[in-house]
Amino acid sequence: MKKIRIVMLGYGNAGTAFKKLLESKGQEIKEKYNAKCEIIAIGTGSRGNLLEPKGISSMEILENTEYDIMIELTPLAIKTGQPAINHIETALCRGKHVITANKGPIAWDHRRLRDIAEKNGCMFLYETTVMDGTPVFNMVSENLEMCRVTEVRGILNSTTNYILEEMSKDRPYKDIIREGRERGFIEADASMDIEGYDAAAKLTALMNVLMDAGITPDDVSRKGIEDISLEDIKSARSKGKVIKLICRGTFSNGNMICKVAPEEIDKDGLYASIKGTSSVVSITTDLMGTVHVIEEEPEIEQTAYGIFGDLLKVVKEMHIV
Repeated sequence: MKKIRIVMLGYGNAGTAFKKLLESKGQEIKEKYNAKCEIIAIGTGSRGNLLEPKGISSMEILENTEYDIMIELTPLAIKTGQPAINHIETALCRGKHVITANKGPIAWDHRRLRDIAEKNGCMFLYETTVMDGTPVFNMVSENLEMCRVTEVRGILNSTTNYILEEMSKDRPYKDIIREGRERGFIEADASMDIEGYDAAAKLTALMNVLMDAGITPDDVSRKGIEDISLEDIKSARSKGKVIKLICRGTFSNGNMICKVAPEEIDKDGLYASIKGTSSVVSITTDLMGTVHVIEEEPEIEQTAYGIFGDLLKVVKEMHIV
């Protein structure tokens, strides 16, 4: 039986849920792939590290431990992608497979990290970075083969989608934020969501992977919902419209257009039906037209499955070898 050794960096809610899922599916992996997946080290920024809580650093784990797969789950640094970029590069340069749920490296340095992975014969997987466990990247690579993606569009930030929907019910903004924090899906500092940074990073990740755009979030024209008022919501309603934070990325006449901004859209359209913390991405191709992928009200288990699904792709590859 092949032993597959896993190092995890970051052990928050997603990491905890992933570990639980891996344990529940361990026997099935053994039976199907004759492989045993073992987490041999966990590195965190605030709670020490499994190998030696008092001393060894996450980077020392990556540089000195013998492992097969590194799973990068550290907190997002949305304006730099670090230190996750360094973690991933270190593992790839050692010939280790990498799975990440951190959108920062994909938004800021995807092309270079992809090339390092190819050079070293490694798999570099990141399905969880945009829509939790919903297959977006895998759908395009495996089910839309030879299609050229010409545009991506979507509602990609669930926090702002929830806020705008609740505002449409004439609820005061401060009450919406308070309830969202109590329910656990709005951060204490929600500015990265509200001001469009998270949506811009997700749009960048989509364009980098699906269109090889080679851009960073700095290339995105970004406007969040911070200036949207109840009066704006009511004005849109009077015209049969709703306001949503829309992401758009395309190439037009050789020019790259990437934008995040609130838009008034028809209340009977598909995007108006995306409620609460749900999200949607629309992928337009030359051969298959436009395909819509909708994720409805995800929980942490969907994020865990996205990581787990990427792990299975690596396990399958190692099983073949």
